[in-house]
Amino acid sequence: MKSWMNTTGVETLRGRPRRRLTVLVVLATVILGLGAFGAGASAGGGRPFASGVTRTVWGTTDPANAPGQTLIASRVTIAAGALIAPHFHQGTQFGRIVKGTLTYHVVSGSVLVTTAAGVTTLSNAPAVIRLHVGDTLVENATLEHWAENRGRFPVVVELSTLLRSGSRPSTPVGGGQAATLRVDVPLVSDATDLRTVNTNVLYGWNHLVGAGSGAGSFPAGPIATDMQGAVSYTSGAGGFSGFVTFTFADGSTIGTRMEGSATKGAEGTGFQATMVILGGTDRYLGATGSGSFTGSRSGVIGSPVMSSFDLFID
Repeated sequence: MKSWMNTTGVETLRGRPRRRLTVLVVLATVILGLGAFGAGASAGGGRPFASGVTRTVWGTTDPANAPGQTLIASRVTIAAGALIAPHFHQGTQFGRIVKGTLTYHVVSGSVLVTTAAGVTTLSNAPAVIRLHVGDTLVENATLEHWAENRGRFPVVVELSTLLRSGSRPSTPVGGGQAATLRVDVPLVSDATDLRTVNTNVLYGWNHLVGAGSGAGSFPAGPIATDMQGAVSYTSGAGGFSGFVTFTFADGSTIGTRMEGSATKGAEGTGFQATMVILGGTDRYLGATGSGSFTGSRSGVIGSPVMSSFDLFID
C-alpha cells in the first residue's frame, strides 16, 4: 500500500565543507527542514509516511529587490511509488522535469504548464496532469496540489522557488486527514473601498463579516468570521489576498492569512484560496497550521459569499 511521503526527506548541499557553507547548511535546515509534514507527523488517514523524496539544495539568497522573500535553487528526487502529500507554497515555484514522468494533481487553484514542445496550458482544478521530461510548471501561492510517481524509476525535478522568508518549502493541507475545524458561513460586505479603471479593472478592499456554524473541536456556539480582503479583478476575475479572523463563543480567536483567486462563470463567481494560520488567543494561543477557503457568489461584488473554511491546526 502506498503512503504519503515527506516532501523534504534528505537534504544536502553541494560544495566543499568550508565555514561559510556550514552557515548555509544551518540556514537551509531552518528554512527547508520541514516538508509537507514535520517529523513524527502522519498522513493519509493516520498512515505514517516513509522515505522516498529527497531534496538537494544548491543555494539560497535573500534578493534585495524582493524584501521578505528567500530564493532557493534545489533539485527533488521522487522514488518509484512515492507520493507527495497535498500542500501549497507560500510564494512562487518554477519546476522542470529532468527525469521520469510525474503524475500531478491540482486540488484547487490553477497551474501553468509548458510542454517540452513549447505548448503552454493553464490547468484549473480539479485536474490530473502527466508531466514528462522537459515539461515545466509554475506554481503560485493559491495552488493546492499533490503529486505521485507511478513509474518504476525515480522522477527528478529541478526547482527555483521564491518563498516568504522563514516559511516551509511546502505547507501541508491535511494530507488526507479530516480538518481540525470546518466553518460554513455566509459572508456579507460590511464596508468596501473599490475603484474601477479602464472600464473593466476593479481593485480595492472589501470587509466581510458573518456568523457561521462549525464542525470539529471548538467551543459550542456560533463562530464570528471577519474577512479583510484586497482584490484586483479584470472583468470580474483575478487575485485576492487578506486576513480572516475566527472568534469563538468563549472569546478565543484564530487569525489567518489567505491568498487566492476568483473565477467568473455563467452562474456567478467562485473563490478558492490557501490559508496560513498566524496564531490565536486563549485556547488557541500559539496555534500554527494551514487551511483552505472555497466560496461562491451569485450576484455582483458586495453580494453575500457562501463560504467554507477548512483549518488544519498542527
